[in-house]
Amino acid sequence: MVMFQHMEAPLAAVPQMAAQRLLALGAGRRLTSRLLATDDASPTAEPVPLVALHGISRNARAMWQAFGPLAAAEGRALLVPRFADGQWPRFQQIGRVRPDLALLDLFKQAGLADQRVDLFGFSGGAQLAHRFAMLYPHRVATLHLAAPGWYTLPDVSLPWPQGLAVAPSRRRRAFDAAALSRLQLRQYLSLRVRLWVGAEDTARDASLRQTADLDACQGKTRLERAFRYARAFEQAARVLGLTPDIDLTVLPGCGHDFTECDQIGGLAARVVHGG
Repeated sequence: MVMFQHMEAPLAAVPQMAAQRLLALGAGRRLTSRLLATDDASPTAEPVPLVALHGISRNARAMWQAFGPLAAAEGRALLVPRFADGQWPRFQQIGRVRPDLALLDLFKQAGLADQRVDLFGFSGGAQLAHRFAMLYPHRVATLHLAAPGWYTLPDVSLPWPQGLAVAPSRRRRAFDAAALSRLQLRQYLSLRVRLWVGAEDTARDASLRQTADLDACQGKTRLERAFRYARAFEQAARVLGLTPDIDLTVLPGCGHDFTECDQIGGLAARVVHGG
């Protein structure tokens, strides 16, 4: 069952309709999302809708405030979901719990079922964004990944979730995300991908996943891991005879903070204007 709840006070700088939608998804899970709708009467082709996914701080409001005026100025539809901690404690991972299905349902309810979207994620949101894109590359126009703590590499020799090989038995679930991602790998590696990371995002803090295997494979910091992911993506694409369309931008003076990356590094404007 899906329920809708309109906001009383939409973003002041946004002239178009804004609404908050409340979805009730299987087993009582709920997903809230702010929606900036476009003017359907526009005579020109509509820009690609933008979906922005928050990190583990779950500060969707900061993303709404950063992306809202920019999206409105370009007539772009904008979705900023919020995965509540109690409902989605590990929203960045796809397996037993299915945030990917929640996003697909959200797209449908927002009138975007037949459209590709520009998909942006910061930190944990970037983890979800690239795993969603690996499963549904046909739903993504440009994939923007900002400072995820770690990646699922496009590598069929590494076990899931670090890569796309068959997972150890203790990690197997009824839904095999690794198998479907392997089937979609060529399409995923054909996507336009833009990576973003702060030049000072080098802290080994408690929110950064740290294991000996992961550090050895992907690096010890988000900055190092971004470079290694870009290289892994390029290599995997070329093995399949593809020309990779991936670019990495390091934001000077920025650490692991979305607002800082936006205010100092101009992150939201760079994403909205195409990367």
